Amino acid sequence: MRSDHEGTRGERPDEGSRRSVGRLLKDQAARCVEETRTNDSKTLRYDWFLSRDSAEAETREAYIDSEGVIEHCMRTVSEATNELFRRFAYDQVVTVYGPASPELVALANARMGDAVRWYSFFQGLDS
Repeated sequence: MRSDHEGTRGERPDEGSRRSVGRLLKDQAARCVEETRTNDSKTLRYDWFLSRDSAEAETREAYIDSEGVIEHCMRTVSEATNELFRRFAYDQVVTVYGPASPELVALANARMGDAVRWYSFFQGLDS
C-alpha cells in the first residue's frame, strides 16, 4: 500500500515569512521522520520532499498493509503531525494506492473526508 500526501491545510505563509516557515517545517519533519524510524513496525518508506525555499512539503509513504498506516498515523506521529498540520497545513490531499481495510477507509474518511483519493492497482510492468 502506498500513500502520497500532497499539500496541507491552514494559512499560506506570505513571502516574507517563508524562510522562517521553512526552518520550522524542517524541524517538525525531522521529528516525524525520527519518530517513524524509532517506533513504526510496518512502514516501508517515509520520504519528505521540500520546495526550493523549504516552505512547502510533500511526503511519499509506503506501508506493509493498512494496519501500518493506522499504526503510523494514530500511534507513532499523531502528536507531531497534529502540530505540523496546525502550524503549516493548507490544501491537504492524500492519495492512497492499493487495497485498504474497512478500518483505514473509515478512519481516513472521518479525519479527512473528500481530501482522500483512493486508487486500486490496474496494471504495471510486473503484472
